[in-house]
Order: sequence, then structure tokens, then C-alpha cells
Amino acid sequence: MKLFTKIALALLAATTFSMAEINVGGHIGGSYNMLWDVDTYMEDYSGLGFNAGVEAKIALPIIAVVPGVYFAYESVGKTNYGVDYTLSKTGIEVPVMARLSLLPIVFVEAGPQLNINMSTTIEFGDEKFDDSDASTAEFGIAIGAGADLPVLPLTVDVRFFMGLSSMSDDDEFTGKRMGIDLGVTYWFL
Repeated sequence: MKLFTKIALALLAATTFSMAEINVGGHIGGSYNMLWDVDTYMEDYSGLGFNAGVEAKIALPIIAVVPGVYFAYESVGKTNYGVDYTLSKTGIEVPVMARLSLLPIVFVEAGPQLNINMSTTIEFGDEKFDDSDASTAEFGIAIGAGADLPVLPLTVDVRFFMGLSSMSDDDEFTGKRMGIDLGVTYWFL
């Protein structure tokens, strides 16, 4: 009976995968970033960023899985008492989104996202230094919505990302990133 079940599941998986449409595309996006779960002195820090990379789309009739790998730059800052404070990060974002098509071109999506930190710089007035306490990776959840344009091989989407892990290995800093991304993907395959 176990052998029959394994064979049936293998055939079902093979049939399902053979019906899938697989696309690869280039992605570019802009973001508005904020911090949350921070001490009072870091409230209201915000800034802009961008990301660029590749996505794959494995699509079945109603649902698709869309993993991506992006290079990202983010900056948040604020002016306190006439002194500018800026936190800038470069890294790799790896979202894995599940897309559910509500209408032929409109979808909603949700999934986990891993952010791998390559460099974090802090600027305080005229001083600039690397943040040695920055965590090497952050984990969070992304949700969004978008549309596949019917005439061009383009997808436009907006995503909300909420970090669930701290941006720092320092036990006294609990700050997490939160952001809104607007992206465009051109499907070349």
C-alpha cells in the first residue's frame, strides 16, 4: 500500500509540475522604509531605498510561487536638534511569495522574506562609521497585491514588509525594519 501511495503522489506531482508555466524576469523597485519596535529616540526614522534583481514565477492556473533575489539599498534617518542621523544598509533580499490570482490579471501575494546584510553604515553629524553590531540577517513577512499587464510581459506590484527579527545583534537595540515597496518585473523568459 505504501508503494502505491508513493507512486500516486509522484505521478500527481509530475502532472502538476508539467502543467506549470515557468517565467524568469528582471525586477526593479523603490521603497519607503521605517523603523518599528525602537527606543523613543529612534521613533519617526524613515527614508528611501531601491532594489534590483531577478525573479522566477512558477505558475499554475490560480496560484503561483514567485521567489526572488535582489540587491537592496535602504536608508533611514532623522534630524534631531539640528544634527542629521542616518542608518544606511546594503544587502540581498530573498522573498518567496505565494500569489493567488483573483481575476485574470490581478493578484494578492504573501510570503517570508530573508534580508542578508552586506554593509551597514551610521552617519551622525560629520562622523561616519560601520555598524559592527548590525545583524547578518533579518527575517520578516511580506504581503502585497499587483497586476500582470496583459499587453506587455510586465508585472507591477506593491508589497508591505514587516521585519520580525532585530536589525542589530546588540541586546539593547530591538529595532526592526518595516517598508513599502513598489516594483516592476519584466519577464524575458
